[in-house]
Amino acid sequence: SAGPIGDGIVEAGLRREDAMRRFCVVTSQGALGARDGARGDPNHARGLSADRAPWVCAAVSDGTPLAEAVRQFAPTCLLGLSTVPGVFSEDVVRAAADACARPIVMPMTNPTSKSECTPEQAYTCARAAASLASRRAAAFASSLRRRSSCATSEPRASASSRAAACCAFAA
Repeated sequence: SAGPIGDGIVEAGLRREDAMRRFCVVTSQGALGARDGARGDPNHARGLSADRAPWVCAAVSDGTPLAEAVRQFAPTCLLGLSTVPGVFSEDVVRAAADACARPIVMPMTNPTSKSECTPEQAYTCARAAASLASRRAAAFASSLRRRSSCATSEPRASASSRAAACCAFAA
């Protein structure tokens, strides 16, 4: 199975293989990527379980750090499931914003003290161009409407044509 997210994309009409290619999962060992030796293949070296093997992304080398994986894979969405506070660093969010005019940043970890980033950090790092999805995003959006100087951004051309692409971080 591709998990609930992959299954949802398949139900929307993509073949399973095409759906899986739209993801790059990054673990504490780096990207679940191609076993090419470029970064020592740490995920492959410790053995890929049956639930991780389908998520190997051929577009990046196994063990590629998150920020570099974002630059190489050019996702339109960052989906945080790590419980690692701050893993969506300025470098990671800016790389996503460079690859996509309006990246979606989803720091999903609860409690928010373990969130990958705050809505404020994502918005600032993406130069006011990110779309946010988290429990705290609605409160942040409300505060932005009260601050007119932060409510607009310059439009930028999109560098990505893979609308469903996602880069996830799993511990």
